[in-house]
Amino acid sequence: MKSYYITLSVVGWIDVFTRKEYAYAFMNTLKNWQRKRELKLYAFVIMSNRVHLILDIREEELDTFLEDFKNYSSKQITNLIGKNENEYRADWLLHMLSYFGKYSKENNNFQFWQNDDQFIELRGTEQIAQKIDFLHQRPVVSGIVFRPEHYIYSSANPHSQIHVVRLMDTRIQLKRIVFS
Repeated sequence: MKSYYITLSVVGWIDVFTRKEYAYAFMNTLKNWQRKRELKLYAFVIMSNRVHLILDIREEELDTFLEDFKNYSSKQITNLIGKNENEYRADWLLHMLSYFGKYSKENNNFQFWQNDDQFIELRGTEQIAQKIDFLHQRPVVSGIVFRPEHYIYSSANPHSQIHVVRLMDTRIQLKRIVFS
């Protein structure tokens, strides 16, 4: 297993996640993947047009995971946009997602996520801890909140609905393994 810092960006940098319904749909997808695929997630933050994740996955499964996860989450969110009676941007959003899908080899109807996946392999708990702090600071740097734990779409929030593996738990386990 390797640890990765992953950024998924919405096509055209469209601000989809300004609506709580879509952020919650993404979080529900993440929770389902944690349960069904035993995804080991260290941290996440959902910004208006992108998502940052820190997780463990086997190197040989990374490409498949990204492809499957992006496909599943994009269908969930796109369907929700189409059904959301309170979304005054629905026609525009679906038009834009259709526009980007039209020019993509991988899609024929809609494209939600950009194709250029960004991921960085993280080595060791120190580097993971640095990236977790960096990730949790994104809403603060963007001027959305004053403190990371106040942002509701983040693992920094103590009331987050998504279970994350705390790095301290990992460090304790590592110490036990080393000294046992």
